[in-house]
Order: sequence, then structure tokens, then C-alpha cells
Amino acid sequence: RFSIPDAPGGGGIDSTLNVYVDGVFLKAIDLTSKYAWLYGNETAPGNSPGSGAPRHIYDEANVMLGKTVPAGSKIRLQKDSANTSTYAIDFINLEQVAPVANPNPATYTVPAGFTHQDVQNALDKVRMDTTGTLVGVYLPAGEYSTASKFQVYGKAVKVVGAGPWYTRFNAPATQDNTDVGFRAEASAKGSSFANFAYFGNYTSRIDGPGKVFDFSNVSDIVIDNIWNEHMVCLYWGANTDNITIKNSRIRNM
Repeated sequence: RFSIPDAPGGGGIDSTLNVYVDGVFLKAIDLTSKYAWLYGNETAPGNSPGSGAPRHIYDEANVMLGKTVPAGSKIRLQKDSANTSTYAIDFINLEQVAPVANPNPATYTVPAGFTHQDVQNALDKVRMDTTGTLVGVYLPAGEYSTASKFQVYGKAVKVVGAGPWYTRFNAPATQDNTDVGFRAEASAKGSSFANFAYFGNYTSRIDGPGKVFDFSNVSDIVIDNIWNEHMVCLYWGANTDNITIKNSRIRNM
């Protein structure tokens, strides 16, 4: 969790900070203040510094170290000559992770690629399967690009990723406030979503769109081990029942 300055006119800046393990440089972590700064009235803050006093000055960043760091090692964040901003660090969290395999390649189809349409095609393949063989979609490790909502309907579908450090959906970096995520209705009763991350591009709190899981008239849904940042909220339900959300991290909304 960190803070770096905003751009003079708002909109954020990009920077890096170097990561060392036991005194040896490992890699740099990318930072941005695009999502950190809001100004003005508490009920409706904006991105312009001219709107008033700052209301929100922090964000979080993450990086895969790429190796197991033994217990007792010293991890240090260090400003070197390549790190050109000023930095405030609140805390760091460390965890050991490993990818989750496809639960059953015979019953979980895999998208042909990492685009939005590739994933929607896989969801549709499960929906249209008349043999009863396919029960879900497995999302292998990778960075998935998305700019709209996936549609889940017709039957219960299990959507499973390789883990939130590995299977990651990203809203377009060149846009703001893009309504990405999943939409499900009554015929998707019994569906589940697990083991992936959703990184949005919401730079302000607005009413309306911006929910990762935007559901209506559906029941018996499980949302498990989802990592969500920079959206309006993780889940929004209208006339929904028996919704389970567990083991998830909802940060920097």
C-alpha cells in the first residue's frame, strides 16, 4: 500500500520502486497514482485538484517475485536513481502461491486465447453442450483483456481460473470507468466463479455500472477466491438469493 504524488492537473503519474532480497536487486514494482487521488466534497469527489482538499491518497500495487523467498530473508523496497518519484509506504503483504490446475480437462473447456471473445465463446460452448459432458470453463494463467460484460445464462456454469495471481482480467488501460465483469440471470442458477482476479479502471466512485458480478433474478451462486480492484463493487444483486462470497479480496474500490 503506497502513495505517490498526483499529476499537477490530476490523472496520476507512473513510477517504479526497486525490490531487493537480502541486499540483492530482484526487480522493480510498477506504481501509478491514477487511481489514488480524489478531491473535493466527500459525497461526490472528483479527479481534479481544483475540486478541493484531497479525499483519497493511496492505492496498492502487486508483483510476483518469481521465486520462493526463504523464511528469515530481508525484503526491502528501495528508491534508486531509476525511481524518480517520492514515496510513502504504508504496509506490504507477502504470500506463497501456486497455480491451480484444470479440475478436469474432459469436462472443463478452455478458451482459445485471452481475448474477451475467446472467453465468451468458451462460456457459450458449455451452454450449448447437449451431451451433458461440459460443466465449466477453465481459464489458464494469463492476462485477459476485456472491455464489456460476459453473459452467463442457459444453465449453471462453473468458471475456474488458475488462481488470482495467475488468471487476471484487465479493463482497458486507455479508458476510464469501463463496465467489465459478468452478468447472469435466472437460467444461470447454480453457477460458480473461482480463482481469478479482476482489475478495473474506475477512477471515481459513480452510481450505476461498475460491478464485477452484476446479477439479477438468480440464486445459488458461489463466488470464491476472487481478487478485485478499481471497480465500483465486487457484487451487485437484484432479486437474488443464496449467494455465497468467500475467500475474496476487495481492494481500492
